[in-house]
Amino acid sequence: MLCPKCGTENTEQAESCINCGATLKEEVPAEQLSEQEAAPVHPRLTNIDMQSSASMDSKPVVSAALYVAVITGTLIFPIIGVIMGFTYLRKTDPEARKIGKTWLAFGIVFLLIQVVLVILR
Repeated sequence: MLCPKCGTENTEQAESCINCGATLKEEVPAEQLSEQEAAPVHPRLTNIDMQSSASMDSKPVVSAALYVAVITGTLIFPIIGVIMGFTYLRKTDPEARKIGKTWLAFGIVFLLIQVVLVILR
């Protein structure tokens, strides 16, 4: 599309000239626009494949291997459970928060057990 003011070549989607800033498209009153023309089109958003909540639930938030690894690591080093628990508690997914609470609880319990064992020695 050529600019009527300076003659610079612009893209077809351009609303103003890249050289002089002049308006390239004529303003049409909203009454004269069809329903489809009146609605703004956002090409970036039209190709998004929206997933239903059922399909999102099929993939677990945490793999079974990671879950077992954190619990096992917490038995040896309780701080792992505390750190991972706080990390997952900050997530917005309710399933992740539930796992975070579990890891945090294990971390705190095993930390207290280790402290008691050290004191009783």
